[in-house]
Formats: sequence, structure tokens, C-alpha cells
Amino acid sequence: MKRNLPNEEWIKRGCQRRAVVAVLKRPMTSTQILNAAREIAPRIQLRYLWLILKEMGSRNLVVCLNPEIGNGKVFSPNRLLRAGLDKPEACIFMDPDTYAWFYRGALRVAVCRTILDAQCRFPKGMTSSEIRKVGDRMRNTSKNAVLRGLGELRGRKLIFEEYDGRRSKKRRYRLTDQGCYFLRAGQSVTRSIDFA
Repeated sequence: MKRNLPNEEWIKRGCQRRAVVAVLKRPMTSTQILNAAREIAPRIQLRYLWLILKEMGSRNLVVCLNPEIGNGKVFSPNRLLRAGLDKPEACIFMDPDTYAWFYRGALRVAVCRTILDAQCRFPKGMTSSEIRKVGDRMRNTSKNAVLRGLGELRGRKLIFEEYDGRRSKKRRYRLTDQGCYFLRAGQSVTRSIDFA
């Protein structure tokens, strides 16, 4: 492979590189990039993704927002890569460590998705029992695990709790703006990019 190729040509020469560039529009973890890129390039594997991200980093196309962490690194497109996108999404400032922590826990993601999906049915928020009953992924989860997940999410300010009324001691949970943004940012959206 020639090192002196321009970035656009270098990206065009590999279908896996094109897939990574197509899905990397906002800060994402490597797992999110891999899952989204597999829709475009089904043969991509994690070891190739790490190699591609390392090469893109050396070409200043990608920035690792938390390089000191071993697991859950968050990668963001750099100015040079965003210039190739026709309409780059605005990246709201977020803590990359919290973002990586959030997506490493399947229970945390499932709790937040359940709260977000049921906002129309429960406008005042949901209790922990309602979260367990309504959530598809939550049916076999113990109440203690759900409460632990709610406590962790509340500690990171991704959800907040309110009490039902003056006499009721039921706690109702709703997502904060940052929690909604994390869920929207984590959804895999693919699109083809042509640098020609």
C-alpha cells in the first residue's frame, strides 16, 4: 500500500474503509462502528476495524477522545473527514468516558430505551416495576439489578427521579436531555459517502 496516496483515494481503495467512513459521523465506540459498518461491509472484523482506525488516526481523519482507557474508546471524525461529508451532524459536547461507560452496560441501555419508548404511555415517568414489565429485554431481570442500573444512571445524570405525589412514595424515572442524546447518538445510521 502506498503511504503517499491522498486521503480520498486511500479511502476509496478499500470497501471496509468506505464503510467505516460512512458510519462515523459522530462520536462512537468501536463496537458501534463495527455493528453499523457490517451493514455495508459484512466481512469486516474487529481486528480490521482497529487497524483502519489506527491508520485513519495517523492520517488525522479520526480522533480518539479517551486514549487512556483500555476498553470503550470513543472515536470522533476529525475536521478533514467531516469536510468530506455532505451534511455532518452537529456533535454536542459530551463526556466520552460516560458515553463509553453507558454503552458497555447492556442493562443501562435497555433501561434507558424502555423509558424512552414508553414516554407516550407514561408521561410522568416510569417506576422500576413498570420498567421491568414493559421492557422486552427486562422481563427476566431482577428488580435489584434494575434498581442498581437506575442508581448508576441517576448518578451520571442520564435520568432523574421524581416522586409520584405528596403521599405516594413511588419514584418515577425520566430521561434527561443527555440521556436522550446518548440513545440517539448510539443508533446506527448508515449512509454512503462519495468523495468524488
